[in-house]
Amino acid sequence: MQIDDLVKYIEKNNDSNNIVIIGNGSGGKTYLAENLKKVYGLSENNILNSDDYLIDSHLRKKLQLTVYQEEAYFLPALDRDIFMATNGMTFKKIADYCGKIKDYIPSNINIFEGIGMAFTNIFNQSCLKIFIYTDPETEWNFRVSRDNIERRIPLEVVKNKFESRRNSFESEYEYLKTVCDIVIKNTKEGFFIDGK
Repeated sequence: MQIDDLVKYIEKNNDSNNIVIIGNGSGGKTYLAENLKKVYGLSENNILNSDDYLIDSHLRKKLQLTVYQEEAYFLPALDRDIFMATNGMTFKKIADYCGKIKDYIPSNINIFEGIGMAFTNIFNQSCLKIFIYTDPETEWNFRVSRDNIERRIPLEVVKNKFESRRNSFESEYEYLKTVCDIVIKNTKEGFFIDGK
């Protein structure tokens, strides 16, 4: 199925004000969130991304943490901001990776996106949980395109990080599929809903 059909399927099967999107890196979480944003008439001010709550990359490297581990995130701040969002409060988001600080503006639908959302309080509460993932080959192709070609990170660095991250995803995170409401495999041919 293509993205428009996937978004319609999610909208039809959603009865929650809170949508949580998790999955592997380069799995399509942000792409899906952006498309849901359009369907629900939202803006970037209505989406909260857990990537902004990652602890410093030098510290993660020193502690040998990957993004698939709870300790890699500043969870008190993330849980606080999710609490404010779900309780209709406007607040300043944590600066993104470019250093930009934006407002979070509440709406009738809240989208919480990113690997770290699986470690938050809302993930254990009533919300629509979506898990989107790719197979290793597809993730590798996405990473080469984005990290090597667009961001100009040396290919050897991309390869080393990819292998470490993929191993961490498969051993420490992929099991979360079993507790999600909708599980989506993202491939170059399109999106496939597990069990459908």
